Amino acid sequence: MDTQLPPPAVLYQLATGHYVSHAIYAAAKLGIADLLGTGPQRCDDLAKATGTHAPALRRVLRLLASAGVFAETEDGRFELTPVGSCLQSGPGSFRPVALLFTSPGVRAAWGDLLHSVRTGEPALSHVFGVGSFEYFAQHPEEAAVFDEAMGAFTAMVAIAVAAAYDFSRFGTIIDVGGGEGALLAGILRANPALRGVVFDMPRVAEGANETIAAAGLGDRCEFVGGDFFEAVPGGGDAYILKHVIHDWDDALGQDSPELSPCDEGGGQAADRRGRIPGTDRPVRCEPRRCGERREHAGVHRWPPAGGGRVPGAVRRGRVRADADRPDAGDVERDRRGARIAKDQ
Repeated sequence: MDTQLPPPAVLYQLATGHYVSHAIYAAAKLGIADLLGTGPQRCDDLAKATGTHAPALRRVLRLLASAGVFAETEDGRFELTPVGSCLQSGPGSFRPVALLFTSPGVRAAWGDLLHSVRTGEPALSHVFGVGSFEYFAQHPEEAAVFDEAMGAFTAMVAIAVAAAYDFSRFGTIIDVGGGEGALLAGILRANPALRGVVFDMPRVAEGANETIAAAGLGDRCEFVGGDFFEAVPGGGDAYILKHVIHDWDDALGQDSPELSPCDEGGGQAADRRGRIPGTDRPVRCEPRRCGERREHAGVHRWPPAGGGRVPGAVRRGRVRADADRPDAGDVERDRRGARIAKDQ
C-alpha cells in the first residue's frame, strides 16, 4: 500500500482490494502460472490454452501485474514473478491456499460480515445454513482444496517446529486436528525413535495415509478418525495442536466454568493407557452438561474469528482410551452451525 498517496486514494485502494482477490482466484483456477512456467507468453496464446476471452483475460493479467503477481514485458507478453510462481501446481505450491481464501464460499461469508457484526452469529452459517465442517461435507471439491491448503501451510513450519523443540523425550505424539499429517511427518522424520498418531475427522483419512506412506513412516505413524469434542486417542506422551484452537472462542481457551472437569477421574490426567491412574477405568472427557459449541464463521479468518468452545479433552490434556472409534458421539448442529454434543 502506497502511504504517500492522498488519503482518498489510499481508501480507494483498500476498498477495491477484493478486485485483486477475484483476479487471483481466476488465474489460479485457469492454471495461468503453470502455463507461464516455460517462459513469457502472449495473452492470445494463454486465452487459447485456457478457453477464455483474450481481451478480458488480458485485463485480469494486467491487474495482477500491477499487484506484482505477474509482470508484463515491453512487447506485451506476461511472465511469472516470485509471487506468481507460488501459484504453480506441484510440491510446495501455495495455489491451494490462494484458491481457498479467494473461493466463492469464503467470499460469500465475508460478504455477510455485517450480519456477524450485528448478531455475533457466524456469517457462513447464516449464508449457507450449515457450519463450516458440514459445508465441506457437502462440497467435497472445496474440502479437498482446504486439506491441500492446510498441508501447504504446515509444510512451511514442520521443519522449523522439529528443529526448535526437543521431542526426543517422548515415545508417542498425537497430533490432534492433524489434517493430512504434514506436521507430524516432519517431526517424525527428525526423530527416528518417535511414533505418532494423526487424529482428525474420518474424511481426511485417505490424504493422511498417503502423506504417511510417502514419508516412509508407515511403521511408526497411523491415522485415527474421530471427533475431538468427544474424545482423543489415549496412549500419547504428548499432544500437539496447530491451527486448531483459534477455531473456537478465545475466552474458552482459558479456564472456564462452562467446561466441566472430566466426568470420570476427578480432573486427573490419563496414564499412558488413557485410564485413571491406579484403575482400569478410562478417563472420559465429555462435558457434564450438553453445551453449545459454536464454530467460527468458516475457515480460519472467515468472520467472525470467534465462536465456540475449546474441548476439555484438548484444553486440559485428558483423554479416553476408546477414542479411536470413528464418528464417536451423537452430534447435531443448530441452524447457526453450532455443535451440540448430546450426553450418552
